[in-house]
Amino acid sequence: MSPNTGPGQNIAVDTPANVAQRGPSAGARVPAVEIFHTNLGDSLTYSSAYTATNAAFPGITLDLRPSGQPFYGNDSSDPEVKGAPAGATIHLQDGAGGTLKGSITISIGMLNGKTHKITLREIDSCQIVDGVLTPGYRLIVCSEFYTTSIA
Repeated sequence: MSPNTGPGQNIAVDTPANVAQRGPSAGARVPAVEIFHTNLGDSLTYSSAYTATNAAFPGITLDLRPSGQPFYGNDSSDPEVKGAPAGATIHLQDGAGGTLKGSITISIGMLNGKTHKITLREIDSCQIVDGVLTPGYRLIVCSEFYTTSIA
């Protein structure tokens, strides 16, 4: 843990739960899991609540293990989830006081071996602004068009 951590400081630090791996040589350690806490004090106080069933802390988890990731955010109960993520994964988690709220998990394993490229794209849109239907744009995360389901 960083020596610059104190109660109420919101800085990114390593936690004891982080895993490390070594490259093919005796070079520098390369972290396989990094956690950037929203509130370190809250994470430390409620660590057992967050990790008992949810496998996530509020903040950002970057998991680079090729397999073995947990069901981040306890999403195993979601019928749309086909399994725990595998491969490079980013998990964004909201929560405080030992209770997790909304989450977003993005994993390369979600592509099920397909070669689809996921990008941020601008789309035409419209919205009612001050009672008037107003044309505009939105940015969405999407893939290129394809015709065979990856499910």
